[in-house]
Amino acid sequence: MNENDLDALHRCIDTSEILEDEDVAELDAKTEIWRDYIPGWGGAQPGWQYPSQLHQKEVEYLQEVVDATRKEMEAVKAGAQACRRELEELLAIGPLAPEDAKRFNLTVDGKRDRKI
Repeated sequence: MNENDLDALHRCIDTSEILEDEDVAELDAKTEIWRDYIPGWGGAQPGWQYPSQLHQKEVEYLQEVVDATRKEMEAVKAGAQACRRELEELLAIGPLAPEDAKRFNLTVDGKRDRKI
């Protein structure tokens, strides 16, 4: 992830609870990282500034969030593949019972009967 990715992710995830007072003071002391908000930026008042650099603790936390999200996505994909395999095994036996097909929005031959 590059700095722009981390910054964009930072805008979506609150990291304020992971920074301690000394971490905030460390960022506050870096005057070169503070930028004025763009005029009209949601809720920003004239003269308000934001840090254009993340603290290392924020970077590490955001990387953990990305890794955890990636693992969740992989688990969902693996679950979907397992469901497909199970459906294929069931269809090899014969058509699905109409009540089972209806329960899962499928036709008796295992196809989607409508978009879900």
